[in-house]
This record gives sequence, structure tokens and C-alpha cells, in this order.
Amino acid sequence: MKIRRRRRGYLGAVLAVIIVALSVAAIFGYILDRRVRTSPEYTAVTVSYLFKHDDDYAYVYIDSSKEMIRILYLRRYLYDPNTGLAVTGERREDLEFFDEVFHLAPSHEYYLKLDGDNLSRFSRALLGRCAKDLKELIRGLRMRKKSFLDSFRVDSIAASFKLFSNLNGPSLLKLLDSLADFGDTDTEEAETFPKYPVKITVGRGEKEVFYRLYLPKEERKRILEFLGVGGS
Repeated sequence: MKIRRRRRGYLGAVLAVIIVALSVAAIFGYILDRRVRTSPEYTAVTVSYLFKHDDDYAYVYIDSSKEMIRILYLRRYLYDPNTGLAVTGERREDLEFFDEVFHLAPSHEYYLKLDGDNLSRFSRALLGRCAKDLKELIRGLRMRKKSFLDSFRVDSIAASFKLFSNLNGPSLLKLLDSLADFGDTDTEEAETFPKYPVKITVGRGEKEVFYRLYLPKEERKRILEFLGVGGS
């Protein structure tokens, strides 16, 4: 009988330790989740994400006040004759293009360069498989189900791309949750003239070479309406 009592006492102690450990883990998890979801990056009303993969781009614009997401696919060398701005492959110039050409002023802007094997790494981390291009990546993120565990993973995922991005954990979670939650999500592709880049050579001697995909005035107006900022 003494042996049975000792076993019961031992099992009771083990059970108590397990309950305390689970309670501590739950509290820690709740605190971490709240930290992420109450951050300025996560609670921002308007946010944009510019994903680059070689010469392809995906621009994701989120307006939480309208529960709206607009996704625009475009190519490098897109040039707006009205402002003289172009999508060049440089982070600062590319973000400036969207701010000035499409009159967008999101409170937070993020840029993620997925050249080389970064696209495979990023899609594997979030989808568990490799996406072949940006369209497949975005499509997969839209179909992806939310998970409570995302709050614990986003910091490390964002940190692994810090050399190619200004994303952090809360801004990544904002993207994932918005794509999963917001029903008003639409996609478009920028139409250019011509369809393939035109090579332009300027000067004599040391010549400068530019490539251009022109954004027609009517196409710019159509994109403005698509993004929900008017057609002016």
C-alpha cells in the first residue's frame, strides 16, 4: 500500500509540474502574441509590400479600414512619362515610383528582394513548398490558413531575410493575417507599351543605356482606380 501511495504522490507531482509548465507557456505565448498584434507595424491602417523577383514585381497594398487588398503585378523598367520615374530594381527608387506615380502614401512600406533562391526559401518557410514565381507565392499566401503559431515564427523568418528586406515580425504577420481575413482582395497586371523593354542609348563616347516599358496615360488612370485612389 505504501508503494501505491508513493506512486500516486509521484504522479500527482509530475502532473502538477506539467500543469504549471503549460500555464507558464500559455501566459508567455499570450504575451508574445499581444506584443506582435499591438505593435505599430501590425495595427497600421495602410501598408504596402513590394516583392521583387528578378525582373518581376508584386505590389501589395492593404487598407485595413476598408478590409481591402489590391495586388498589382508589373515588370522592371516600367516608366511613367508624366513624372519621369521608373522601376529600376533599386529599393528607394522603386518605392518612390509607387508613392509619386500612383499617389499612394501608406503609413508603412516594406520591400523584399526575392532574387536567386530567396523566393524558394521564403515560400518554403511560409507555405512548406517552393513557389516558382511571385504569382504562385501570392496565390499560396492567399489560400494559406491562419495559425496561432505564426506569432512565434514571424520574427525569425523576417530576420533570416534582413539583408534583402526591411520586413520585421509584426509587418510579416500583418501581411499573412490580412491576406487570410480580408474578402475584398483583387489582382491586376500593369499593361505596358510595348510589351518588352525598349533599349535607349544616350550620349556619345561613354554612352548611357536605359530600358523602358512605357506606362500609357489611360493605363495609369486604370491602375489608380484599381488601387482605390481615384483616376486623376
